[in-house]
Amino acid sequence: MKKVAFLVEPNFKKLHYGVRNYFSTIKEILSEKFEVEYITYIIFESEVLWYKLNFQDIETGEKKEDKYIKIDKNIKKFNYFKYLRFEKKLVKQKDIFDCYFQFLGTSLKNQNYDICIITNPWLLKRNCKIEAKKIYGFVYDFIANLFVLTKEEKPFDWSNKHRIGYEVYNKICDCIIADSEIICKQYKKIYPEVSDKVFYLKPFPPIYYKNVKYTTEKKENSIILAAPFDSRKGLYNMPELINSIASKLDYLYIFGKPRCTIDEFNDFFSGLNVKKIVYYPSVSNEKLIELYKKCKFLLFPSLEEGLGLPLIEAQICGCRVVTTNKKPMNTLGVNGYLYLNINDDAANKKDKKNKQTEKKFNEIEIKEIKEILLDNDFDFKNLSKLSRERFSFQKILDFFSE
Repeated sequence: MKKVAFLVEPNFKKLHYGVRNYFSTIKEILSEKFEVEYITYIIFESEVLWYKLNFQDIETGEKKEDKYIKIDKNIKKFNYFKYLRFEKKLVKQKDIFDCYFQFLGTSLKNQNYDICIITNPWLLKRNCKIEAKKIYGFVYDFIANLFVLTKEEKPFDWSNKHRIGYEVYNKICDCIIADSEIICKQYKKIYPEVSDKVFYLKPFPPIYYKNVKYTTEKKENSIILAAPFDSRKGLYNMPELINSIASKLDYLYIFGKPRCTIDEFNDFFSGLNVKKIVYYPSVSNEKLIELYKKCKFLLFPSLEEGLGLPLIEAQICGCRVVTTNKKPMNTLGVNGYLYLNINDDAANKKDKKNKQTEKKFNEIEIKEIKEILLDNDFDFKNLSKLSRERFSFQKILDFFSE
């Protein structure tokens, strides 16, 4: 049995929720065929000390409860400060676990790893020697760092760590893996000298969607909106679009914490004319699956993404998707999807006087969205089946077996 190591941060279980889920899924699937371990290192007095990480989850016996803000007719009075008061009342629910650090030595040579997978480029220091038969490095969230890689301006420290890591990747990695086709192409464009060893791992859902199937329960005339509080995520465009179907909506469910100014947050909610809104600043996997199953479609208006994971999650749960006609979003639709043609400049600009976007959705798009919302004959169960087949976990095993 081949031996595979995932190089992670010492506090891997506490940080980077999305990244942690991504690699936890890969690790669990690979464990079906390989011996898989988490490893990390620290530098003490210029010497590299390697450790194996062993995580043991602790059952608390207390079921986590999803907290939400229900906004009915008083939407015009809801603002950022009321959101903050809600946040302060929340009991912060963190993963509780034991982590055991097993010292491996100052070298990995005796561990006989067949593959070492580097999960984050910023983990690499130039004096850190990784000893394995094969070394793979992962690339994701590349869009946020493009300006650092293409311009000579002084970059942010966070982005610069990515650049240093990518430079080390190019020297030591046998294979550089992107989490989407668009990131794969971007990496090859920036670093053409290593294009022959850059590949992309086809998309897959988080591991907790492994056994999810759509059940033939009655759908609400409701939609779920993914993390809209960012101009890149459709902050300025969404009120106009949602208001066009507001009279037909049972509920508008929103999840995601704000990543915008106070005024932008307030303008977003005051611009909505929806009677019933349920807002989850944070949401558990179980609750999100429940929401996907009861809603007619997921509204995911992002203009730029590395992958667009909610589109995969929703369709596996039998929820149609409405997203932008941009890559990679427009490559992830399985069945019954709708791609919106949103202009980048208009989506990122706001008319300060009228507090509205310059972009107006055309009548055809509005009509199609209404039809999707009111369509009770669509085969949601088949959408779930087709999505599970397309976004199969088997692709992970096939990729690493090759």
